[in-house]
Amino acid sequence: MIINFASTKAGEKITGFFVIRKIDYKVSREKKDYISLELGNRYGRARAVLWDGVEEFREKYSEKDIVKIKGTVTTFGDIK
Repeated sequence: MIINFASTKAGEKITGFFVIRKIDYKVSREKKDYISLELGNRYGRARAVLWDGVEEFREKYSEKDIVKIKGTVTTFGDIK
């Protein structure tokens, strides 16, 4: 299924294939590692955050890889 990010709504469950456009490894205020991702498909780009499995992700994936994502659309402030 190809997801059009502009038409998704907060709380909507999504599953689809995306290219990893950008990966940023970060540390939270609580000193916990996490990953900030920019994912894309032919409809556009979206931000994603990975809180668990950071080391496994780091060993397995890199920018330009295609990944299957299963998750829930959420908002942070006014960002979807």
